[in-house]
Amino acid sequence: MQRSLLGENGKEKGDTRFVLDYPDGELVFGLVCAVGTEYKPVLEYLLDAIRLSGYVAKDYHISDWFKEIAERAHLKLGFPDGTEYERIAGRIDAGNKIRESSERADIFALLAASKLFTTRDTDEQENPIIHKKTAHVLVSLKRPEEVETLRKIYGPGFFLIGIFADESERLSFLTSRKGLSHAQAQELIDRDQKEKNVPYGQRTRDTFQMSDVFVGPLLADSLVADVTEFGRAVHAEMDALMAAGRNGVSFRNATLYTTTFPCHTCTRHIIAAGVKRVVYIEPYPKSLAMELHKDAIRIGADGAKDDRIPFEPFLGIGPRRFFDLFSLKLSSGNAIERKNKGGPMAEWDFRSGRPRVPMPPTSYLEREQLISKTLNEIFPPIEELKDAERKGTSGQERLRVLEGSGEDGQTRRKLAGVEDRRAGNSPPSGEQASS
Repeated sequence: MQRSLLGENGKEKGDTRFVLDYPDGELVFGLVCAVGTEYKPVLEYLLDAIRLSGYVAKDYHISDWFKEIAERAHLKLGFPDGTEYERIAGRIDAGNKIRESSERADIFALLAASKLFTTRDTDEQENPIIHKKTAHVLVSLKRPEEVETLRKIYGPGFFLIGIFADESERLSFLTSRKGLSHAQAQELIDRDQKEKNVPYGQRTRDTFQMSDVFVGPLLADSLVADVTEFGRAVHAEMDALMAAGRNGVSFRNATLYTTTFPCHTCTRHIIAAGVKRVVYIEPYPKSLAMELHKDAIRIGADGAKDDRIPFEPFLGIGPRRFFDLFSLKLSSGNAIERKNKGGPMAEWDFRSGRPRVPMPPTSYLEREQLISKTLNEIFPPIEELKDAERKGTSGQERLRVLEGSGEDGQTRRKLAGVEDRRAGNSPPSGEQASS
């Protein structure tokens, strides 16, 4: 797909800075929280912050799409609006059945991307164009596979926000604010965390662990701008030393690893604790550590024979890429298997290896377009279904219609077979109804 790079005035722009910088780029946020978390104050705070930043804020509640997708999938689902317990349980059931029907744990990620794609305008060549300075907020994600797919589609433009509330807070919210019994609230909390024996059930706990940012449920009422004034935070080095002291662990002759070169205050505690070596990643030019404590510390592993503590720069894979390269669950790249099916460690052969985090050859706009097409193949649009019903077409007749619309053969056969079974028709002799 060829694209022209258009500037503010709509004319083609050849400045390479425009190609590499995206000051008006889109953002996609996903929210994940357990059942019973009072997430609305956080959502409202986020939307307000987005607007104050000069961006347009759009929020999408995935459960609002359940009825549409159920109709497209020919699923007879109940959406009770009676008690709060019935409402929540009904939507958990609906989400599970939709995932099971599609045989995709990430179906709602595909649905979200498809919805964003359908809101886009196109240029003169019918190519989708971006929503400038727009942030999309998805509420809420329940499966790790949804996060993995969204990260593959939107790359660094996707952020997952985990909203934390402990179980007692969630139980209290569901019982005192929503009128559930304790047993009902506990049942929903247990189901939501990780449904046992339900392959396409909710996995909120596993999804939460993949968050880029973790916040508390009362964020909107807190004095975020004044957090340094009112907080009790201490520097990481001091906190590590105090935590070790509280637990009776000695730092004598230990190595301390820190992201940033210690300040002079942390350095004096490091010296007093008996640390023998410090390894840091980022320099800190404002630090007065060397100036004030040059009798007790030295910079770099220069092989000096004195007793001063060496402060050495870190050598190795940096934290920014560590998860992508080595994590089994948190990487935004290709999945890896470290053990064979039988249990022993899998041996890695670089000759047959592939990039863990490959550079995608498509843009997120193109990926949205492909995702939208895939979703329509899994669940045909309602308009297409209604048109087929009006014409009275059976599954085999629809097969010929689909052949003309360009859908792939496997999808055509599967859809035709499903419709024939529902209609009680038999497939032609020698032809399989579904694959």
